[in-house]
Amino acid sequence: MGKLFRVAFLLGLLSVSIPLLSEQIERRNESRPMIRSPYELAAVRDWYAAVGTWMVTGEWQSIAAPSLGLDATWYLSALRDSYPRAEIELLSVEASGATLSALVSIDPGHAAHELFSAAEFPQPWIAAETFDVESGRIVDYSIDGPIPPLMISHPQVAITSPHTDGRLLIGRLTFSPGSDAYVSIPGPAIVSVESGVVDVLGDGVSVLSRAGADAIGTSPGAKIPLRPGEAVQVQQSRVVISHVRDELATVLVATFASPSMQLATHENRHPAYATVHEALSREGSVAVGAGVTAETVSSIALSGDTGGLRLQAGWIVLAPGSQGRIESGVSELVLVQSAGTVRLNSTQGHGVVVSNADSGLSIAWVAFVSI
Repeated sequence: MGKLFRVAFLLGLLSVSIPLLSEQIERRNESRPMIRSPYELAAVRDWYAAVGTWMVTGEWQSIAAPSLGLDATWYLSALRDSYPRAEIELLSVEASGATLSALVSIDPGHAAHELFSAAEFPQPWIAAETFDVESGRIVDYSIDGPIPPLMISHPQVAITSPHTDGRLLIGRLTFSPGSDAYVSIPGPAIVSVESGVVDVLGDGVSVLSRAGADAIGTSPGAKIPLRPGEAVQVQQSRVVISHVRDELATVLVATFASPSMQLATHENRHPAYATVHEALSREGSVAVGAGVTAETVSSIALSGDTGGLRLQAGWIVLAPGSQGRIESGVSELVLVQSAGTVRLNSTQGHGVVVSNADSGLSIAWVAFVSI
């Protein structure tokens, strides 16, 4: 009888203790970091290996992440264009909850161009970056800094027409989701993607510009996708831009126009709409195709002989509190704000100083005529 009592007592004790023990285990698990698998750490290491490959090849497919986000896309593109020989070394990774924090060393090597310079930024530098990882996959990536002043530069275009009545036209084309319009833009011009993806119809003459890569000519008849930060340079021909996607796309245009220039009556396949030059010579938003509008950002008169001028453009990417300098003899300059606020501080000698006037990453397209 005593033995049966002890067995019954033990069973009752277990029935109470097991739920309490399970509850304590659950509480401990809740307090422990959610990242426990080596696959999460491997995902971050693989990311940096892929970024290293991308710095060499420029192929976005090499970066294994579902979505980079606006800031990360611009940062990586501008880093590759400013410092195409940069070496990125992963120093450490620490886990906190579902977040992984990484410290990386970035040795920029030599700058790719002398058009834009950073003011007193240490080289090399240590950067902090953050990842959100789920089931061994990176679902979010952000740069905590520091970030040097960066620029994505486009090939310059010579303004060779000796007109005294020419104007520099800066505008934004907006392609609505699902638009199937083709818009033609005559040269000399620089066309760059601000958001979304558009297609350029190759003509064998216009030149493509991608971050950190040499400018290449377009193959006749080829349809080439352009992503944010990428551009096409048009000298004496014209370029055709199309958009057949379910997302909004915006494109920035810097072009030279003159009443003396012999322009085709219709630049696109929609003769009922205004040409791009006509639209950018007016105020407000003007339809230039089915689901496509053009809006003037700036129109500047270029007085005198324009045969010795150059049209240049590029994207400036600035972290909070940072500033850079455009190293060029600037005659006329236009800043087109895209994210945050890039401020034009001053003109020093033959250069222009710009800074970030916002609390986050600021991005602006700059188009200017240089002597």
